[in-house]
Amino acid sequence: MSHHAMKHSHAARRPALHLLPIVALACLTGLAPREARAEGGAGEAPAVLGDAFACVSYSGSSVLSSWSTSQRPVTVTDRGAGVYRVLFPVSVVPRNQRNYASPPAPNDGNVQVRALGSTLGTCVADSWGPAAEGGTELIVRCFTVPTPAPNTVATAVPASMGFSAVFMAQGNQPGPTVPYAWIMAPQSSSPSNAAPIHWRSRSWVAPWGVERDSLGNVLVGPASAAPNTFMIATPTGPLPNMCVWRWVYPQGTPRHAVSCNPIDRGGVATTPFSVAVLAGSTLAPMQREGGYAAFDAQGRPDGPNAPNWSSNGQRVTARPVAAGQYQVRFPRLGAPGGVALAQFCQVTSTGVDGLDQVVDVTCPGRGSRPFSVVFVR
Repeated sequence: MSHHAMKHSHAARRPALHLLPIVALACLTGLAPREARAEGGAGEAPAVLGDAFACVSYSGSSVLSSWSTSQRPVTVTDRGAGVYRVLFPVSVVPRNQRNYASPPAPNDGNVQVRALGSTLGTCVADSWGPAAEGGTELIVRCFTVPTPAPNTVATAVPASMGFSAVFMAQGNQPGPTVPYAWIMAPQSSSPSNAAPIHWRSRSWVAPWGVERDSLGNVLVGPASAAPNTFMIATPTGPLPNMCVWRWVYPQGTPRHAVSCNPIDRGGVATTPFSVAVLAGSTLAPMQREGGYAAFDAQGRPDGPNAPNWSSNGQRVTARPVAAGQYQVRFPRLGAPGGVALAQFCQVTSTGVDGLDQVVDVTCPGRGSRPFSVVFVR
């Protein structure tokens, strides 16, 4: 039985996975829940702002791959003790150019972060916003624990390690959209775009509200969700938390849910998180090549409706290579560069095998388990 088909009680023990979103492929804090609009001068129409997208893979000592809509490289500065400053050379809307009463319009964007490499751990998006020198600054914090999370004995330790990070912000020009939001108050509930949502993309509209069930799951999205939808979530703030997406089934109806927990104590963490939703496209508003898929512990599709999408129409596959280790293959997407994000397990490396892109995935403790992966270039 697919873990997506489990009821709440089982999901609480082993959150179903589903990472989403894809912007790993190629490569949040205002005070209002509304969107922002860049304003022109007196009597002028609002400025038209394009979409912004940037991503980076970092080894722990150097940038492995990066891409941005500005065509300038993403840079990473090591601040020590597992803290990194990422400078994305793309900009969000300046705070003095916002009108929260007039959506659709630009906003402060969305970030997703995952640990990368042979040092297994968890990386979080501490904070992000406009950089003093221009562009967007993201502070990443990484932690390691000696056994798989959640761990009720060991303490999470700040540690230097690799990571992958993605930033995107949708402008007010027409074009493809990706629903994303920063859930500022996950302990609150609202059936519409109200207080729990700090900001959102213009495509995040009712009924994309926020609810919380008795098990601590944060239900995000329509009351009845399409099975192929892919979602990814990253905790925000300085604490060593982990957030994952899964289906839950209240009254037998599938719902999107984000579940967060401390990586070193277990239980439920009530933490802000950024979340993006994917359905048959890359995580970026503009078209980027890549794909995403969800697998069970044997590397098979994680149920009959498991998400599996590629920009070139090929099917993403996975095979076990050792206990808790998998090789994920994106057919005919082989080329240098790109960024991969995984959920429940960790991307350890990416590479090219003939015409294919290959992503190596390792699970904490080398224990086989369901996982999801996204690749973007």
